Amino acid sequence: MKSGLFSGPAGVIIMIAFFLPWLTVSCSGSQVATLSGYELATGTLPQSAASFFEAQRYSEERGGETLLYVVPVAAIVALLSLYLNLNHGLAASVAGKLYYMTGVAGLAAMLLKYFNWQSDLAEARREVGMIINLEYEPGWWLTLIGLFGLVIAGYLAHQETEDRSVHKQSASAR
Repeated sequence: MKSGLFSGPAGVIIMIAFFLPWLTVSCSGSQVATLSGYELATGTLPQSAASFFEAQRYSEERGGETLLYVVPVAAIVALLSLYLNLNHGLAASVAGKLYYMTGVAGLAAMLLKYFNWQSDLAEARREVGMIINLEYEPGWWLTLIGLFGLVIAGYLAHQETEDRSVHKQSASAR
């Protein structure tokens, strides 16, 4: 089962990376904040960045970037699917579809947030008149790698299912 070689590690990587630094925000060359996926999803900002981000307004009005909760949910669904596939006979085709769908959903959420942040960044630069930069940290990149791993696991599970059906058809034809 090659798909399990990708889905298990991918799920673990995604879960760990969600709590690692995703973004570093700097203004005019000074680092303002480093934020994890969890902090971005919940709207919890470090105290050191409260004045820059107006933390109360960010938390109350925006409520965090709740779309990012798709990322850890994708990891949990993938790990649960792997467990059910290995221990309780969940069909490989079903597990593969779950891997694929959760990987694509997580990637779509991250891509959407990326474009939103770029738009917000451009707007903030115009309003504030300062050089504001976002730097994507290792947690962001590891999460993307993990989500791509889930998509690959879904593809491999689909291939395994097709290979089994071809072998069954050739065996019954004999």
